[in-house]
Amino acid sequence: MGNDQRAHLLPLGIEQLPALNAFDTVFSMGVLYHRRSPLDHLWQLKDQLVPGGELVLETLVVEGDENTVLVPGDRYAQMRNVYFSRPPPR
Repeated sequence: MGNDQRAHLLPLGIEQLPALNAFDTVFSMGVLYHRRSPLDHLWQLKDQLVPGGELVLETLVVEGDENTVLVPGDRYAQMRNVYFSRPPPR
């Protein structure tokens, strides 16, 4: 940022990035439940990580077991673009 060349800002969607396999850590904060295909989003994130890299994932969760999934109709929490949410792993 600024004149510091160690950090770069790429104003792109992840689907526009090639599989770089270049990052030690990738953050996805509050994005997963907005994706029509959450699994594709996770694969795109994985494609950015070096082998053994870490993904920091923050997302909406709902109460329930592994058979529970929230697929809202028109709106969820007043947002039209929430497609999917699952319970946290136990």
